[in-house]
Amino acid sequence: MDWFDEKLKALENERNFKLRVFRRIIDEKGNPIPRNPAKLKAEKAKFLKSKKLALIGRPSEQKKRSYSGGLPLLPSEIAWPMVDETPFVFVCQIDLSEISIEDKFKWMPDKGTIFFFVAPSTCDETAPELFRVIHSFDSTDHQHPLPVGGAPPYPRFDFTFESDFTYDLEFSASALQHDDQVEFDNWAYEVNAAIKSHTKWQLDGWPCDLQSNKDMPRICEMRYRNLTDDDRGVLKSQNFSNSLADWVFIGRVHRTGLDSPWAHYHCGYFWVRKSDAKRGDFSKVMFFTQSD
Repeated sequence: MDWFDEKLKALENERNFKLRVFRRIIDEKGNPIPRNPAKLKAEKAKFLKSKKLALIGRPSEQKKRSYSGGLPLLPSEIAWPMVDETPFVFVCQIDLSEISIEDKFKWMPDKGTIFFFVAPSTCDETAPELFRVIHSFDSTDHQHPLPVGGAPPYPRFDFTFESDFTYDLEFSASALQHDDQVEFDNWAYEVNAAIKSHTKWQLDGWPCDLQSNKDMPRICEMRYRNLTDDDRGVLKSQNFSNSLADWVFIGRVHRTGLDSPWAHYHCGYFWVRKSDAKRGDFSKVMFFTQSD
């Protein structure tokens, strides 16, 4: 082995050593780090404190008025939303009569149906013309016909809503030993109702997104007020901070089961102000898309 190969080998060994230290497999002296059941138990207890109650929509064997895919029960006096003369894609409708409005969900309208639509191809989720959320106090038993030029509807999934807890998957356990960290991560995903494969819709709770759920209310409020990062004074104000608590997560639609209308995007997230939703005003809903 010549000098160059020896140097590469040494660098690779050093890299592997630092990686094992970083992953808490060994300490900085090279000694194996033993598992710590007490610390793992304590981190699990802290994680469970992040719980938020949500309404989880799961597939129903019975026909419901809350469902994704298919065609909406949209009253005839409400026009099917369009973008550039192209019909939006119907995503989901929630009939509020099928939801148990407990104290936690009293920000919802008392009655009616909420309809969710997205544009056929959503590449810039900041553009408000690429999604629509409509609330109607009126109801109908007739499916709204698909407008000319509309994409064929996706397979229909009827929902039954159940209360369940979701947890903050951005929670970072404090420097657990490697095997403890693996066990913690697997356990955290398993207990979280939001990520189970049979979840077809979710209302409220942690959004279980792929990147930064804690930033979503902040971005919602900025868009709502037409603010930018240059508006530092407003963004740091107490009034702005207090407004973040008014934002609530009202739906996550998955590419799975809908054959996503958003190209390579994985999920879409809808947010609304509680104060607006209580009045049945969904005209200023915010929508995010995220990739794998």
